[in-house]
Amino acid sequence: MKLYVNQSSTLGEIQKDFRDMYPYLKLEFYKRIQTGNQGASSKDKLQANYLPGKINTGRVYTAIDISPQRSAGELENEILDILGVSAQVFRRSGNIWIQTTDTDKWSLRLQNEEGRASCISISPGHQPPEQED
Repeated sequence: MKLYVNQSSTLGEIQKDFRDMYPYLKLEFYKRIQTGNQGASSKDKLQANYLPGKINTGRVYTAIDISPQRSAGELENEILDILGVSAQVFRRSGNIWIQTTDTDKWSLRLQNEEGRASCISISPGHQPPEQED
């Protein structure tokens, strides 16, 4: 599975495409690079209408691997390498979104399944979450 990105792709479009594949996960993008298990700061968050091509204008078109077996950390590193922006995967945990800094080694499939399970445990018959901040 791939996320296809070109110079006119906004971060919001990338987020939507990712959420279509993983409804219990979301991507957020930041100006600053996070190191280790340091969480992302909301003050550095990039807006959904931001064009990553503004940072990395040498790339016209690319594909980002979002295969289920990839870890959240691998995806975050690839986004930084390709788009030049820092990314953080968030997982649904009941009614809130949590940063996956402590579980970056988990696969995207496992992250999504864990998010789904946390929602079902508090609300049987739960539907995938709507996009919320």
